[in-house]
Amino acid sequence: MGSKIRQFGALALGLTILLAVLCIPAVFVLGARWFAEKALPPLIGLCWLAIAIDALALLCTAFRRARPAAGTVIFFSSFLLGLTSWLVSFVLTYELWGTFAVLMGVMAFGGAVVPFALVATALKGMWAFTGLVAVLFALTWAARVGGVAIVAAGEA
Repeated sequence: MGSKIRQFGALALGLTILLAVLCIPAVFVLGARWFAEKALPPLIGLCWLAIAIDALALLCTAFRRARPAAGTVIFFSSFLLGLTSWLVSFVLTYELWGTFAVLMGVMAFGGAVVPFALVATALKGMWAFTGLVAVLFALTWAARVGGVAIVAAGEA
């Protein structure tokens, strides 16, 4: 009788752990959606500020000694731009294609929500949002790669 109770307890514990693991993506999606709703308005304002600072940093690259600092500023701004790009894409994918598409995007290394948002908005004819996601994505990578290149140019 004691071994049957232990087996049942082990089975119940295993099922509980399995259900908890299966709930993690749902909790992540709901949490990310809540975070996106709260964080996107200030993040968009910060992105405009980062773009203005990046423009000033680009002007500073005319001076060789300022290039490492300017490149570093531009490089770090890419993370803010990337977070904003990801959250905008997350919200668009969630609103247009639902939870399943978001889960698929997140499970594909987290970054697949950006192409999902591009496709979803293009298929719905939401060209302004397609352009927004594309521009944010391009700015993210331009700042990341450009920042590294500027730092390297300043060290050479």
